[in-house]
Amino acid sequence: MGLKETATAMPCTASLDTVVAVKRCPRNKLEWDARAALVNCSSKNQTCVKPDEFKYHCVVNENYTSLTEVCAPTKPIHGIQFKHNKQITFTQTFET
Repeated sequence: MGLKETATAMPCTASLDTVVAVKRCPRNKLEWDARAALVNCSSKNQTCVKPDEFKYHCVVNENYTSLTEVCAPTKPIHGIQFKHNKQITFTQTFET
């Protein structure tokens, strides 16, 4: 078993206004695209990143007890966990 490493992105406080608890995340690309279009993250008022880099995410909370939709800067995901905490920093944990 490898070491666990964690990488945390810089917070974007504009994301706080976009947090919505949901019962489930989209299950396929069609559902994802439809939900992303409805949420329309690129239209949100924020100065963290370019509008087209402020994207729809559906993630588990830090306690693994609920799912959350949120608009946040785009980050590549290469790990096995992608969750957000109350400060809307995204944490990616992966085995090396």
